[in-house]
Amino acid sequence: MIDLFTKQEKVALGFLIGVSLIGIILFEFLGRPPVSQVPFVRLVVHVNHASSEELAALPGIGPVLAERIVQDRGQHGRYMVLEDLSRVKGVSSKLLQRMKDLIQFD
Repeated sequence: MIDLFTKQEKVALGFLIGVSLIGIILFEFLGRPPVSQVPFVRLVVHVNHASSEELAALPGIGPVLAERIVQDRGQHGRYMVLEDLSRVKGVSSKLLQRMKDLIQFD
């Protein structure tokens, strides 16, 4: 009989298969990590440079309100502080509080 693998290669292959099986079993047994442990990337939008599509990605801002923000910025200039956004129709103080950590002024 012809051996395709040396003894060392067989041992290494057996080790890799064993470790893989243990990983699969542990994953199935332990399951996925809770959502609270899954890392995420926080969206930060620069309101003075963002397109209406980027602004629409913010919670509570849809395409219509995003377009109003872009138009207001073009007509009245840059936003310097959070409260400047309240000059846009539809931007309430509650909405400002929801997105205060998600926007930057530069």
